[in-house]
Amino acid sequence: MDEKALAQSIASGDKAALRQVYETVGREMYMFALTLTKGNEADADDVLQDCFVRLWEGRRKLRTVNSLRGYLFTMLRNLFLNIRRTELREAARRRVIAEGPSQGDVDTAAVDDALGDLPEEQRLVVVLRIWGRLTLAETAEALGISANTAASRYRYALGKLRERLGDVQ
Repeated sequence: MDEKALAQSIASGDKAALRQVYETVGREMYMFALTLTKGNEADADDVLQDCFVRLWEGRRKLRTVNSLRGYLFTMLRNLFLNIRRTELREAARRRVIAEGPSQGDVDTAAVDDALGDLPEEQRLVVVLRIWGRLTLAETAEALGISANTAASRYRYALGKLRERLGDVQ
């Protein structure tokens, strides 16, 4: 069965077609997930399982898919990036809470409010750069954007934060 027919079968609710897709490309997707998770097998398993669960839940979207294989690998990457973003945000929040205002007596509530007011795409770049300690290239890769876009979002965000916070202490 070709990709288009498999996609249509899954869209129609055929669990056997879903199983066939898993058996056909599951190993390749797992290897890709291992690459994304830097060899963490548990995380690779989780993101792969989440991918197939979401594929089944959103199976009706498959009616318009031209390349099932491309769709699956894109979905896997996007799920990984979403998980990574959530983990980085949570780690940043925990770090801010743990460090508390003693860090130069900075008003962390004001900083948190100012960050919250940034557009999400700018806020993510700031969090990844500052609390995630990623380079611009790593930030761009994590967000699926170009390094130039990451740099300009970072620059705009810092400008807005300076404007909003001034000399907060």
